[in-house]
Amino acid sequence: MSSDSEHLVDTSFYDNLTLGLIKILEKTPGIQDVELEQRPPCERALLAGWEQRNGCVLPDDLRQFYTSVDGFKLIWNYNYAGEILPVGNMVINSLSGLKKINCLKCQLDPDTPTFQELDNFVKQNSSTKLASTNNNYGPKTKFFELDACQNAGKVCLVYTERQKEELFKLEESSIWFLDRSYCWHFLAENFAKYFRMMLVHLGLPQWQFLFTAMGPTPWAEQMIVLIAPHLLTDNKIPVTSTELDEVINRIDPNIFKPKSKSLKSKKTIRDNEKHAK
Repeated sequence: MSSDSEHLVDTSFYDNLTLGLIKILEKTPGIQDVELEQRPPCERALLAGWEQRNGCVLPDDLRQFYTSVDGFKLIWNYNYAGEILPVGNMVINSLSGLKKINCLKCQLDPDTPTFQELDNFVKQNSSTKLASTNNNYGPKTKFFELDACQNAGKVCLVYTERQKEELFKLEESSIWFLDRSYCWHFLAENFAKYFRMMLVHLGLPQWQFLFTAMGPTPWAEQMIVLIAPHLLTDNKIPVTSTELDEVINRIDPNIFKPKSKSLKSKKTIRDNEKHAK
């Protein structure tokens, strides 16, 4: 059983991590059954093992996230005309779930295209800037799944292939969305910004599709209009990344610290107070 101090630290940590979103959801008409899955931090040895196995270094913001909490899951329901619907779903895979997506070719169907082949096709045939822009995908590009999006697509951490003149630079990564037609769509230049975007969009169904040419399904769009119409403009174009920064606060890097350290410091303070008495 956790002590009162542990409970207080956990509550404060998640309040800061979610920028107070849980309290906002609980006060929003129609939203109910808000559930947050609390998880322990990742051990540094596991982080080092992941990097060694996959041959790449985790971005600083994602590494700090995992040293604080091993993944994230926040869900909520919505009362729609008396029917309780599971609507909100915010997920960041645990470190063990941050798995590499190797290739779309499979042994059963050798004609299935690879990521690079699909990307080349999109570049040659796409007339929109939303899909697969400025990619540098190649045989050495690495894709890791952050969220399966309830089988509607995949949010991925993507390490782009470095050019010859960039071989001595650190690997660059960004966050992209892979839809079910295997088109890539840029979401954010780093994990911290994607996490903020997820909070702003409340984990609404198919919110990532707002950043694609196709957009969400009519049902998902209806949920957005009912619960958070401010996320859409009159012409149904999502808010820009610049506007997102104005809507929400930046996550304080100090939040990404192991909770055990906070607990230890509180215990030390209490012990010192006892000795002083």
